Amino acid sequence: MSAATDLLRERYRGLAVPLRSVSELADEAAGLSPSDLRRRIDTVHGFLVHSVLRLSRDEVRAVYPVLSRLLAGPPGSVPLTREHEEVTRLVNELAELRHRLSRAAITGTETKDLRRILYGLDLIVRLHFEKEEQLMLPFLERRLSEAEARCLYETLSRGP
Repeated sequence: MSAATDLLRERYRGLAVPLRSVSELADEAAGLSPSDLRRRIDTVHGFLVHSVLRLSRDEVRAVYPVLSRLLAGPPGSVPLTREHEEVTRLVNELAELRHRLSRAAITGTETKDLRRILYGLDLIVRLHFEKEEQLMLPFLERRLSEAEARCLYETLSRGP
């Protein structure tokens, strides 16, 4: 193990419990009052933007270029980037729905859309973290030199 992969594992595990709020909101959405629903959407959206998408940006910026190089592929060739794109798309869709709900009554169709978005986010993010922990991190641990691992750790620690 390296400090860089340990840091990523720590970040994935730190998001596991808060990520439950995404599927919990999807489960409970139909039974919430409009004000409680809006408040919970705001909380989940904030978590997704400030935690999940931040980690996504860090990985795309720092980890995936290294992974592409180790896989001898062109930048952006890492298959996991598609999952990042889909998470971003769904978070943006949630933001649009959140904006609409702040101005009007909530319809059955909007509740159905909300649940679709939230369940999709929960599934993709959980599976993505599992793939990274089971496939990407062990690969990096096997292939990175000590100097490369240290450089990756420093880049991840600096943030954007």
